[in-house]
Amino acid sequence: MTKEHEKFIEEMQNIADSEIRESDAAIAKEKGRIQGISFMMETMEEYLKKSEPDVVHHIKAQEPKKKVVIIDNGKIKALRDAGWSYEKIADEVGCSPQTVANRLYAMTKEKKAEEK
Repeated sequence: MTKEHEKFIEEMQNIADSEIRESDAAIAKEKGRIQGISFMMETMEEYLKKSEPDVVHHIKAQEPKKKVVIIDNGKIKALRDAGWSYEKIADEVGCSPQTVANRLYAMTKEKKAEEK
């Protein structure tokens, strides 16, 4: 093997060693960051355990937002006129039986107001 080849191989080995050291440093830095985050999470959990139960309950058990449902009053009226129960209508249009009753009552009230 020539001196040039040996020098080239030595330079490549030095570059590889340098890359490995940089990678090891980056890994060590990331491990430190992860450990810091883990410590923060543990500290927050301990704080929550020591907090007032109502506060912890509120933080952990927030109710999801209700979804918006578009209800077709004409369909409700038509189904009721066809003899459907409030429960069946509610299942069909995606609301509660009380909403069906409220809508039907409001439509009846509007119709009586128009007739006057």
